[in-house]
Amino acid sequence: MKNEKVENQKMEDVYNKEYLPSIVRVGRFVLLASTLFFFAPFLYTWIGWGVTPDWPAIVKGTFAWLLINLPWWISEPVAYFPVQGVTGMLLCSLAGNASNMRMPCAITAQKAAGVDPGTQKGSLISTIAISITCFVSIGILAVAVFAGQAALSRLPASVSNGLSLLLPALFGCIFAQFLSGNEKSGAFSILTALGVLFLYKKGFLSAIPADGGSIIVMLVPILGTMAFAYATAKKKGKEPVI
Repeated sequence: MKNEKVENQKMEDVYNKEYLPSIVRVGRFVLLASTLFFFAPFLYTWIGWGVTPDWPAIVKGTFAWLLINLPWWISEPVAYFPVQGVTGMLLCSLAGNASNMRMPCAITAQKAAGVDPGTQKGSLISTIAISITCFVSIGILAVAVFAGQAALSRLPASVSNGLSLLLPALFGCIFAQFLSGNEKSGAFSILTALGVLFLYKKGFLSAIPADGGSIIVMLVPILGTMAFAYATAKKKGKEPVI
């Protein structure tokens, strides 16, 4: 038992003192380099060819875009970080598709490995899963670019319309996974989400900035469920995962 504690302490030290600092250092560099790379065509067009940007239109469009996406910038890190960890969040910031691909794969991998989200082992398993999805998605995108449109155009209309339901079905499956053994937290999250959504639909949140309170619709169920799960675990005498 003592040797196991010593070994676990060594693993924690390596994770916190060696693994995470190196990941953050490399991640910052890669994200900064990718940002410069993404702006390279714009800068080349502007400087190399003298195409002057319409700055008032850019500012106006950027402001509108920020208002629409601000809720996601706040809610997604809060909701995804306990599952993905630092490394997973860095990967998703670069690769995208966090909600419809990376997050489900990370959750499934953690379930298969028998590790809990919000732990060091959970973070490592999540990193492996998200990294694999990046390579797989590149292959799938390559096939889709060359054959996707031709294949989709031959599908019946009923099948094409059904593809739009893949994302809600995927989240339903993920919710069902978490619901097992966490019925109270699941019921609390559904009731909270429905309650806040009702207030949003009725216009009670329209005075709140950022798309008329849509940020509240996302944040309240997420933070509320996290707090409820934490309090429930504490009440049972268990160590909260999040």
